[in-house]
Amino acid sequence: MAIDLLTVRHALTDRLVRVTADQRPLDISCPPGTVRAVFASEEEGEFLGLVTEQIINRYPLRIFADLVPRPSAPPLPADTPLESLQSLLDGEATAVAIAGDDGAFLGAVTQTSLFEALLAWHKDMQEKTHALLEQNRRLTQHLFDEQERVSRYVAHELHDEMGQYCTAIQANIQSLIETSRATDPAIHQRCLATLKLCDHVHGTMQSMLRRLRPALLDEMGLEYALRELADTWSAAHAPIACRLELEGRLDHLSASLNIALYRIVQECLTNVARHAHATCVSIRLRGPREEAQAPVIQLEIHDDGKGFSGVPTGKGLGLMGIRERVFGLGGEVTIHGNPGEGVCIMIEMPVD
Repeated sequence: MAIDLLTVRHALTDRLVRVTADQRPLDISCPPGTVRAVFASEEEGEFLGLVTEQIINRYPLRIFADLVPRPSAPPLPADTPLESLQSLLDGEATAVAIAGDDGAFLGAVTQTSLFEALLAWHKDMQEKTHALLEQNRRLTQHLFDEQERVSRYVAHELHDEMGQYCTAIQANIQSLIETSRATDPAIHQRCLATLKLCDHVHGTMQSMLRRLRPALLDEMGLEYALRELADTWSAAHAPIACRLELEGRLDHLSASLNIALYRIVQECLTNVARHAHATCVSIRLRGPREEAQAPVIQLEIHDDGKGFSGVPTGKGLGLMGIRERVFGLGGEVTIHGNPGEGVCIMIEMPVD
């Protein structure tokens, strides 16, 4: 709900007392700040106007009818936007009458009631925003979990089905190589070439399996999986150095947190290889402290590449994916850098 949708109906004060025109202020006992709505009489019920505490203190012996400002402005419609009301309330002592659709008096709005209405609206918006963010966080994490489940399934099928067929083809070709070595040199050469192609397909499939689901993460845990990732990346992108520091306990994290940390490091290394023109990238992962009341895990990734100027917009899918993974687990991410000084990504996520 936008603030321009708020109307004076939301700010009607409950510090309002109905009095008749012939009553006197000294006969009415009300808490400070109460606004009196003056009517002609109990029988007629014609609304005459409002009397504030300031006016009563100035003329305590007058009757209420004499204290109603003349001429009395007609009450504002209840659907009047709050923005147009603010200029009419010039202090705590003022009040504005409000009328319903039929013109009948509904109540009054004061500076205090206006302020309370805005506070209530702001609190309501905060609660709704927090609820939407929490719902979005759960949905984001669910999508990532589902994505990992599908990746695990595809990796399992590739390993069990395609892997077996690829191994069988290699064995058959190897047999043909042995039998054709002396009998048919042309077929022998073709079999050797086919075996190389098969080895290439097998190697590509193994690389796909590692991308789809790191086996070491499930079998040996996060620490071994990250070390294998850093070593493999360093070998593939030499001479760029990759330094990995692991601190604290990392063997009791949830499966969602494990795969999120692995994927974040994986994506950051990909970004460094593609864009950073760096000579070194450092990765530091700190496990939660056992004595901490709200244990968190901290990940810092820094490269010495070309950096960037200004603030990263996060329009790239890599940075967006990192932010969404961190957000899905209730964490925070900070990305900063300067031209010629590289980029530093700092992440902090709660430990379930």
